[in-house]
Amino acid sequence: MAVPVALVARGVGGGDVSTAIATATPTPTATATTPPERDIYHRVMENRTPFGERLVVENTAQRRPMLMWFAKDGNGRALFCAIVRTRGGGGSGSCEGAGSDVASLPSDVMVTSPADPSFRYGTCRDDVTGVSGITADGGRIPGRVQRPAGAPRGIWTVSVPAETRVTSFEFTGAQGQVLGGVKEQPVAYPEAEARPVGAVERMPHGMTAGLVNTPDETVVWRLDGDMAGMHLVRPKDLLSGMDGGKSPVEMTERDGHWFGIADARTAKVELVFADRSTSAAVTRSDPWRIGFRLFSGLHKRSGDIYREGFEVVGYDAAGAEIWREPHPRETPAWP
Repeated sequence: MAVPVALVARGVGGGDVSTAIATATPTPTATATTPPERDIYHRVMENRTPFGERLVVENTAQRRPMLMWFAKDGNGRALFCAIVRTRGGGGSGSCEGAGSDVASLPSDVMVTSPADPSFRYGTCRDDVTGVSGITADGGRIPGRVQRPAGAPRGIWTVSVPAETRVTSFEFTGAQGQVLGGVKEQPVAYPEAEARPVGAVERMPHGMTAGLVNTPDETVVWRLDGDMAGMHLVRPKDLLSGMDGGKSPVEMTERDGHWFGIADARTAKVELVFADRSTSAAVTRSDPWRIGFRLFSGLHKRSGDIYREGFEVVGYDAAGAEIWREPHPRETPAWP
């Protein structure tokens, strides 16, 4: 599922040394032929003109590259643009100026993505050379500033370990002087705080599945108590794609754990990897009697299954294959 990026204007900006890895790439010409609808970059750049070098930054939260660059709209305003890729093969992009020309903003622009709660990034003024995430116990997590050639502002990134809570970001100048800061505003998932309705199903490999009704009927998956994923199971949307079509399965994969929901006919789900090796999981009826099956499995692949490509296959109680959903190797989201 594509998750939109939210842009928030705040405080004073900056950057320093990060675990994110960034490289500059040439900006493509604005006259490039528009590719198919799935090309995120060209959809984001419709009626806009890129300028300056682009940065390809390793998003450590998703283990996926991100693209960051600047563009001008039809009125000549400078916009900050980014494309976020997720491990499920989806992605989203935006070009934002917080309602004005991003090059003229006196404050920092901090961008947060709900898909990447442990990765923060934004733009900064020319006098900012350092950024650090300040943790709840007063520790510091260094970040990085990049200054793409021809760009109106710098771009900063901070990677935050998943188990660490950052309360603010501090920005410094060339002499180490503090220029300002912004408070962290954590992304709130109402599903994560909601009380489960009815039984919580204990699944294999340390997973649990609970049903919440906030804001809609959603299965919340947890691994050793920590939230690992969600699947909307409101009856009218059950196993529906963003295009409105039906699918026999919805699966999430996280660090070797793969889990999800399948249609009521499915007795077993199998992952078939690119080298034809497999991992299987037996399904269970949902205890809330909505009409789907739960599954939870564990694979031992050392690589990234989305980049390698795989198939998800469903079998009925007699062992006959009843559906097959391919997940081809991921393709780049930009030229």
